[in-house]
Amino acid sequence: MEFKIKKYVAQSLLEKAALALAAESGKPILKNFYFRMIPPDTILVIATDLALSVVAKTTLVEMTEGMFPKIVFPGDRLLEIVRAAEDDMMTFTITGAQGDGKGPGIPTNVEIACARAKWSLKLMDPKEYPDIPDADKLEYVSIDRKIFLEGVQRTKVAAPIGTYRPALSMVNMANGKMQAADGVRLHQMLVPFEGKKIQIPFQATEDLVKFLKQTEDEKVYITQTDNHIVFKFGVDVFIATKATAEFPDVDKVFIAPTISDAKAKFTVDRQQLIDGIKRVRLTADVDSKLVVMSLKNNKMILMAKDKLGNNAMQDLDIVWEGPDRAIGVDWNFMLLTLQQIAGQTVEIWLGSDSKTKRSPLLFRETGFLAILNQLKLPEEKSKDEVKEVKK
Repeated sequence: MEFKIKKYVAQSLLEKAALALAAESGKPILKNFYFRMIPPDTILVIATDLALSVVAKTTLVEMTEGMFPKIVFPGDRLLEIVRAAEDDMMTFTITGAQGDGKGPGIPTNVEIACARAKWSLKLMDPKEYPDIPDADKLEYVSIDRKIFLEGVQRTKVAAPIGTYRPALSMVNMANGKMQAADGVRLHQMLVPFEGKKIQIPFQATEDLVKFLKQTEDEKVYITQTDNHIVFKFGVDVFIATKATAEFPDVDKVFIAPTISDAKAKFTVDRQQLIDGIKRVRLTADVDSKLVVMSLKNNKMILMAKDKLGNNAMQDLDIVWEGPDRAIGVDWNFMLLTLQQIAGQTVEIWLGSDSKTKRSPLLFRETGFLAILNQLKLPEEKSKDEVKEVKK
C-alpha cells in the first residue's frame, strides 16, 4: 500500500501539526504524527499533547486502494526527513501485519522514497493513539477572523501565566465580550459572537494566534464538544481541551465598582508615556517593579528607585486639572496595558483613594477597556512595616 505527496505539501502539513506535538510526555504515542487516510485523495495529519491538538488536512495526495486508514509515524524523525528531502514527489510505501478479515490490519513499517533517497522507519500501533473529535461532523458558529485575532491578542496579556489560578488562566468569551484577568489587572474587548460561552485556556492562546495569523480566511468557525473547544480555519483545525474551572463574574466584582468610582482622568500621549516608563524602569526595584507617576499642574513626573538608591526621573506633559496625586504601578503591567491601546493619546481614569485601598487605574477607548491595580508607594509600605513591628 502506498501514497504519494509533494514534499512541500507534506512539510506544510507536518509543520502545522507539530505545534501540538508533545515534547515531553508519559505517553510515547503522543510524540508521533497520526495520519487518517481517507481514500481516494485526503489525508488528515494529527498531533496532540492532550491539552492541545492540531488537525491539518490536504486533498493533494494519491493513494492506492486498501490503504491502512490509520497510520502513526515517528514525530521528530518524520519531520526531519521531509525537511531534508529534495523538492520532489515523496512516495510512502506502508507494510504491516495482516488483518483478521474484519479490518485492514496494523501498519508496522514505512519506506519513504524521494528522488534518489530512501528511508525506512518503524511505525507504532494506531490503536494506542487517543481519540480526537471529528471536526467535519460538528456544527459551528462563525466569527470575523481579524476581530477574533485582535480580541485574543489584546486580552490574553492580562491572563496569569501558569496554572496556580485555574479559574483565571483563560480568555473568556461571552455576551459579546472577550475578557482576561489575573486579579491585579483586567482587559476586555467587545466582539460580535453569537455562540455560547467559550473559555479558551491560556496555554492555547499562543498557538491560536499563530493559526489566526497564518490563515487568510475571513471567518473562523468555532464549536464545542463535552471536552473540547474546536477552531476551524479553512481545512485546518485547532482543538483545545476545555478548562474545568469557571471564569469569575469580573463585571460585578471588578469592572462595575471601578467604573462607578472613576471620577477624574488625565490624558497623555501614549507613546511618550511608554518611552518614559522604559527609561525610568532601568532603576526600578527588581521585585516590586514600582514606577511612581506624580501628577501636578498638567505635568507627570515618572520616578523609579531601587534598594541601593539608584534612581531615575522623567517629566511629561499631560492634561490634568485635579489635585496633586502620586500613583504607583508595576511598570511591566503598565507597559503591557499601554501596548493594547490603539489611540495616539490615552485617557486614564482614577477613583478615590482611601487609607486602606488605592483605586485602580481605568483605561477606556471604543470597544476596549482595561483595569490595573495600583501598587503601594514607599511611604505607605514604611507605615505598614511600623504597624507590623508595633503588633
